[in-house]
Amino acid sequence: MKKIIIFISCFLMSLGAIQLDSREHNISLKSLPKSIIKHIEPNHSVLFIKSGDLNRDKINDMIVVSKDMQEDNESRIDEFSRGLYLFIGNKSGSYTLVKKNNNVVYGKDSGGIFGDPFERISIKNGYFSIEHHGGSNLQWLVTITFKYDKIDKDWYLYQLIRSNFHTSDPEIVETQAQTADDFGRVSFEEYKN
Repeated sequence: MKKIIIFISCFLMSLGAIQLDSREHNISLKSLPKSIIKHIEPNHSVLFIKSGDLNRDKINDMIVVSKDMQEDNESRIDEFSRGLYLFIGNKSGSYTLVKKNNNVVYGKDSGGIFGDPFERISIKNGYFSIEHHGGSNLQWLVTITFKYDKIDKDWYLYQLIRSNFHTSDPEIVETQAQTADDFGRVSFEEYKN
């Protein structure tokens, strides 16, 4: 199992999609700035946060993933969507909500035997990637990457990578990479799994 996890990490790093950092799951709302807290939906908690420069203005921005607090108590957790918020940082240290999508982060029960498939988010040079991993003997990885457009001041789907491999032979990985040539111009807010 350790070999598989190392292989997956190396594979994702080779795609340039992840930054090694500690998981930031289940963050207390109290630890976030008020300019972010006021936008989190009622009865939601923060599942994940990631900071970085989303719009290439050299000011720190924030991505926040929220989940419905009932998600952990229900048997049909596929009914609960997860929100992904893009907050742009201001020179004053506050944040402005600019975009939100409830369809980009997979639900808790979408990962098969692995459980919650949501892994992490990385930010680099105006790109951000959402990573998911699930399956059982047949493992799958999905990385959804968006790129900032300075002219439109918006983020568009840049690349969608789907990979899978069998645990009995993890060195054989089937990968399908799609770009805008395949799916057209899809904004962050329009994207659906």
